[in-house]
Amino acid sequence: MTIGLPRRPLAPAHLVHRRGNFLRNLPVGRKLLFAFGSVALLLALVLIGQIAEVRALSRSAQAIGDSALTRVEAAADVDAVSHRVHEEQLAYLLDGGLSRERFEEAARSMTDAVERLGRSSASPVEVRLARKIASGQSTFMQLDAMIWDAARAGNAEKARNLAEGPEAIDLGFVRADIASYSDAARNDAAALSVRIQSQFAAATRRATVIGMSAFGLVIVLCALIQRAILTPLRRVQDAAERAAAGDMSEDVVVDRTDETGRLGLAFNAMQAGLRDREVRLRRDADRQEFDAQLHRALELAEGEAEAVAVARQALGEAAPGLSVELLLSDSSKTHMDRMAVAGPESNGPGCPLTTPWGCPAVRQGQSIIFPSSTALDACPKLKDRPVGVLSAVCVPVSFMGRAIGVLHAAGPDGHPPGTDTIASLQVVATQAGGRVGMIRSMDRTSLQAATDGLTGLLNRRSFETRARAVVLDERPYAVAMADLDHFKRLNDTYGHAGGDRALRLFAKILQTTLRPDDIPARFGGEEFIIVFPRASAREAANALERVRVALAQATGADGSAPSFTSSFGVADGGPGTDLDQVVVAADAALYRAKSEGRDRVVVAADEPVYDLTRATRPDHDGGDPIAARHGGFLRDAAFDDPRDP
Repeated sequence: MTIGLPRRPLAPAHLVHRRGNFLRNLPVGRKLLFAFGSVALLLALVLIGQIAEVRALSRSAQAIGDSALTRVEAAADVDAVSHRVHEEQLAYLLDGGLSRERFEEAARSMTDAVERLGRSSASPVEVRLARKIASGQSTFMQLDAMIWDAARAGNAEKARNLAEGPEAIDLGFVRADIASYSDAARNDAAALSVRIQSQFAAATRRATVIGMSAFGLVIVLCALIQRAILTPLRRVQDAAERAAAGDMSEDVVVDRTDETGRLGLAFNAMQAGLRDREVRLRRDADRQEFDAQLHRALELAEGEAEAVAVARQALGEAAPGLSVELLLSDSSKTHMDRMAVAGPESNGPGCPLTTPWGCPAVRQGQSIIFPSSTALDACPKLKDRPVGVLSAVCVPVSFMGRAIGVLHAAGPDGHPPGTDTIASLQVVATQAGGRVGMIRSMDRTSLQAATDGLTGLLNRRSFETRARAVVLDERPYAVAMADLDHFKRLNDTYGHAGGDRALRLFAKILQTTLRPDDIPARFGGEEFIIVFPRASAREAANALERVRVALAQATGADGSAPSFTSSFGVADGGPGTDLDQVVVAADAALYRAKSEGRDRVVVAADEPVYDLTRATRPDHDGGDPIAARHGGFLRDAAFDDPRDP
């Protein structure tokens, strides 16, 4: 079983930073400051420009008004001075032409006024009128010079005629030109005022258009900023919604380094952590499920062979593609057997381990990883393997703190099994070791409960169960009673240890000589009972003859046990017979064998059935009634025969 999910790497390709885009990477606060600062600066510049333009227009209007007023005043001065000049001219003529100082002063004032009028002229009309006025003044002054010459020559009549005659010039036409000049100045000022008002209106329209444009620019900038902020936020939102729905396969695409970009990076980091956590949780869940399945499978295994078969399948699922073997020791813990193999190699990794304590992992009580069999500190048993250089992991298998084996897995050189695989192998080692150890413990307990502790044969209670099954089979059978001859003498001579060796030897010969279906058991003391299913008394007697011969050969072979013989009595049983009666008959035959000299087999075919209330075994101390010893033996669980003399 493959535990966990393949981890998808965090994709740096999703984190694209476009560092060349200044505005994209600018922090959000600075984006806002930049945008609204730019708009504010633009509006300020527009406002300053409009104020400057309005001020310029105001100054222009003021200047136009002042200029018009100046020209009108200059024209009025010329008009006033022209009256004064004319009056002073008449005055010095009426005075006889004796003094004209006041006239000259007035003439100079008029000249100055006309010059000012010429300088203040703005429009071509005004300039032309100013020149005309100046020309009229010049003509007036020429005529006055003629009048003044006539007056000085004493020709008062000529002077008066020149001043008042039809040839006289009284500056009336000049005053008409001055009036025209004033009107032209006022008209020019009005026209300029209209033009300034038009310019002011145009400036107002421009200010309105610029203001509206600035407002539109603010809206566009706000939309752009909103998009710049909301687009990455929506990416994070979409990824968060997918993650909430269980899809964490895609990261947020980050294309900037501002706060939204850092938020995307933080989300990607968080999602990567969640993916790792999900992988770990799924791996743990898979491991727990594997652990639970293995536990259930091992619980269903009835014996060690089935438990080992479950372990073999579990090894294939826990370490797919690796060569794995399960080595378990026998009950003596002096030999290791390869119990299960999984992987491409039919014989497994081929560890030459012979005892559990020969494995360093068992000695250290923990799993050991060997990255390469060529390393200096590699296990010596990894050297010179037929498969060549390899890596390996060894997991000790124990039961209740006692080592019973090792789980050995091999992989390519430099690539030992990963952490997940090792964890799965440890699960298999723990559970398989626990189950096999439990089965072995239960088998030992069951064996101890069913067998005699000294000989290893069935005890009386277990024999009772097996014998009842033979009787219920409704087929012929035979029952034999066996007794070691002169057992008391043997005990007295060799001690109880020698007697125990004799009992064990006799039990071993029964196990090796009789058929697998025959049921030998220790009946008590030095007595044994044997049931031969589907056999007659004669067939059983032949088998017992082989036992007697084998016993004679065994006791004289090496002297490990004292020399002794055994006597046998055999009786037939079958459908409708009572097992107790058959046992009594076999015991009577045994009595006959004892009476006839021992070390023989006697068949009870022609023997009368003993009266259970009076029959005795005279060769046994105490003269116990046979009925007391055998009557209803299937219901009597405790007895103690006296030993032979």
